[in-house]
Parts: sequence; C-alpha cells; structure tokens
Amino acid sequence: MRLSENMTLLRRAGRWIGRALTILSGVYAIVILLYFGLRLTVGESFDPVALANSLMPALLIPGLVLLALMLLGRRWLIAGLLLPGAAFFLLSYGGRFVPPAMRASADSSSDVQLRVLTYNLQSKTANFEPMIAIIREANADVVALQELLTGGQPGLRRGAGRPLPLSHPAAQRQLRPRHGHHEQVPADR
Repeated sequence: MRLSENMTLLRRAGRWIGRALTILSGVYAIVILLYFGLRLTVGESFDPVALANSLMPALLIPGLVLLALMLLGRRWLIAGLLLPGAAFFLLSYGGRFVPPAMRASADSSSDVQLRVLTYNLQSKTANFEPMIAIIREANADVVALQELLTGGQPGLRRGAGRPLPLSHPAAQRQLRPRHGHHEQVPADR
C-alpha cells in the first residue's frame, strides 16, 4: 500500500469514529435531559430516577469530556444538548475539585461549626453514668441517642442532672422490648 492509500483509510476511520462519537453523544445527552425532565415531574417516586440520583456524579462526568469533544468538532447542536448536564455537574459538584486552600473564605470568623454526637445506648435501662461521662466529655452541640427504651428514660434523666432539652417528633414513638423483639408504642404509654 502506498502512503496516499493509508491516509485515505485513516481519514475514513476518523470520519467513522467522529460520526459514532457524535451519535453516542447525542443519545447520552437525550438520556440525561430525559432524566432531568423525569426528576422535575415525578421526582424520586420513580425508582430509576432515585437510582440515577445516587449515581449522578459518575453519570455526568462523561458529559464534560463529550461536551469538549463536540465543541472541538464544531457539533453545535450536540454540544447544546450536552450543556445542561455539564452545567448541572459544575454547579453541583464543581466546588469539590477546587483545592481547600482556594475555597477558604476571606473572613474565617464567620465559619460556624456544629459538633454532633450519636450514641447507641444498646437498649440499656440502667447504669448510664459511663455513657453520660462520654457525652459530657464530647461537649457536643447536638446529641442523638439511639435505642433509648421507654424504661431507660428516667434513669438517663436522673443521671444527666439536667433535663433533656429537645426531643425530635420521632421520639414520640419509642421501642419497648416485648417477648424478645421490639415493638413501637406511643411515648405516653
């Protein structure tokens, strides 16, 4: 084969790859736009939308590469279809790619920190002193207690030495042991 024949074959392969990439990009863009439409209309009640929400960062990264390729190849229509997905990715996740030193605000005194502690009481109803010591030592702003049974509340309140200030509405229903398993009962029972 001569050089000119090789060049002709390379041009044909390049055109074929370019067309395939354009078609793939168009299908990808339409699927992403369909996802956005479903997300706005039906929300997460539709299982494929809920699944796509959890995978969204990984699903949108290829759109950035495809958008750049379509812009370089002057495929304006396909690039326009890819633009909403790329914009959503950059607005939602773009800050994650900026180094922390560049993200710091000029006025760091306005930063608010909230200390949260979760503690699993493991269905205990007595001897809360070691747990209360750990909770106090943590000096947390918010303390979330797990597996706090109805029978353990008075002991925990006495051991805390102060009233428990806030209660989430979900705390109105608590678990009480019954025959080897837990049953949900209203807190006032």
